[in-house]
Amino acid sequence: MERRRGLAYAFITAAGAVLGLLLLRAAFSFVPSLTFEFFVNRLTYVYVFAATALVFLVLGYILGRRIDELRRLSTTDALTGLANRRAFQARLRDEWQRARRYASPLSLLLIDIDGLKQINDERGHAAGDEVLRAARGQ
Repeated sequence: MERRRGLAYAFITAAGAVLGLLLLRAAFSFVPSLTFEFFVNRLTYVYVFAATALVFLVLGYILGRRIDELRRLSTTDALTGLANRRAFQARLRDEWQRARRYASPLSLLLIDIDGLKQINDERGHAAGDEVLRAARGQ
């Protein structure tokens, strides 16, 4: 941490990413005018502004990547990598609205794997998972 003209500032870091900026100001300092203080400390204020902007940019980037990953995880099946029910319903709603808007026909194809329950019951869920992977082409 560096001290400079009554203003102490430091970056708070964890795991290599900037998480925040800590600003401490002496509470009882005599300042003749706000304009004079800004003029004397203008480089400090520019630095603090630039550092704060950088913190928000980095945080926005990191949070955006995390949100994308969470969205992907919440809409895909871990076993097959296919869209799950949540993604299916959202896509169906969007396509239904598009078909209504453009007055175009809409088709829906559902595929069923015959005997999957029997395979799960007789050979176990690991065998059923293999059948699902084979149906997916993995």
